Amino acid sequence: MAEESPPSITPELRDAFEQAIWAYKDWHRGMTEPNEVSMDLKPTAVSVVLVRVSQFEEPMPDRLWGILATVTRGGDDLPNDRSYRSAAEYLSRLIKDRKAHFERLNQADQ
Repeated sequence: MAEESPPSITPELRDAFEQAIWAYKDWHRGMTEPNEVSMDLKPTAVSVVLVRVSQFEEPMPDRLWGILATVTRGGDDLPNDRSYRSAAEYLSRLIKDRKAHFERLNQADQ
């Protein structure tokens, strides 16, 4: 019996992940954490999108990888394998780090 190949990411989820990357780019101090993108024509939390994307090991297309690299200015911190899973975990970590940074800045201002 032949092994089934793992499922591929859907175009809708891929598009939602791209929106999540852009939401991260547009997120600045004083704004709420990026929390909603459109998936299947419904508002969906970025965290939900990242969890769903992290289930896919397939490599990201070059165009989407380039957007991630440009938006995050990742350099050497970018995952080596270019998988959706690694990219989603990377973006989750960046969001967590930026949120903590903003909280420190807000506390320093008080």
